[in-house]
Amino acid sequence: MTKTDRFQASICIPSTALRHCNATNLSQATNIAYQIARAASIYNVMEVIVLDIPHQVPRSKSKEQAPALQGNQKKFFSSKEYEEETEQKSDKSRDAVILATLLQYFVTPPYLVKHVFKPSDRAFLKHAAKLPKITTLPFMTANTIGRFKEGLAIPKHTPKVHKKGKKLSAQKKLKVTKFVNVGSAKPLTLNEQEVPVHVRVTVDTLQKKVVSPHEAYNHGGNSLPGYLVRYAQSISSVYTELCVTDGYTQTAIVDADNYFLKDCGQEIPMYQPKKAESLLLLIGNWQDFERNAVHDPNVSSVVDVIDSRIPVPYATRIEDAALISLTKMFDNTDR
Repeated sequence: MTKTDRFQASICIPSTALRHCNATNLSQATNIAYQIARAASIYNVMEVIVLDIPHQVPRSKSKEQAPALQGNQKKFFSSKEYEEETEQKSDKSRDAVILATLLQYFVTPPYLVKHVFKPSDRAFLKHAAKLPKITTLPFMTANTIGRFKEGLAIPKHTPKVHKKGKKLSAQKKLKVTKFVNVGSAKPLTLNEQEVPVHVRVTVDTLQKKVVSPHEAYNHGGNSLPGYLVRYAQSISSVYTELCVTDGYTQTAIVDADNYFLKDCGQEIPMYQPKKAESLLLLIGNWQDFERNAVHDPNVSSVVDVIDSRIPVPYATRIEDAALISLTKMFDNTDR
């Protein structure tokens, strides 16, 4: 899809959704992620972005309240400029890792769990495995008999490659493959196609080819392709590392998990739905988004990227705000 010809939504959730006051243990964290995953699946959200929120604010930037939105001051990003100016951090917060892992688990077929998640990450899934599967996702139920299946591209028959008498590493030996693990006794072999190793794909088991999720599952009923999970270190990277082809046409903030300040973003206009757009929802505490912006050299405030707001009841939790805002949005949109 080269242009946005239908309504589609992405949501950005701060890692503070799992802060200690919201989730004191892994079981509670799992339930928060599960509710977000269900809401995203019900409304066919394209991607769920986990935004890492730092615990400390550097002194180099002002700690004052974010300025009100005045006129058309929205910030636009250049990927090249971002790559040059943004300093990359190597460490992800534990909350961000847990949230992203859980969100990914809820859209991963059971037969791929051991292949998708490292043993260290599977430790976070002990409570998630006990929860009901999300039935709006066709590949989570009755996948053994369907024509279309989710699979993981796997290496097989790795050739022995030598360069001037030296063996190359396994990673360099084989970067593409025609073998896909679809949960059967033997891998499926693609016809005249090769895909990158360790990439999740949707395959047509009859024609033995990779297809798009929408081609496979968008045939009515409860056939929805599920969302992509993406980690973002900064506000900037939400927009420069996106999965949406033409970018977001509008960003709306949903101020949630806010138990103290009632007037954040009141100057920002209310969201007006459109028939064909790619909308990004920032769902979380306004101040948490500001804390991330303070670390980002490409923005001065979260206000720089916001076009509109979607109100939810005061002191609504993030997982509840996700469902409320998505419901409001889709109820007022001609899909």
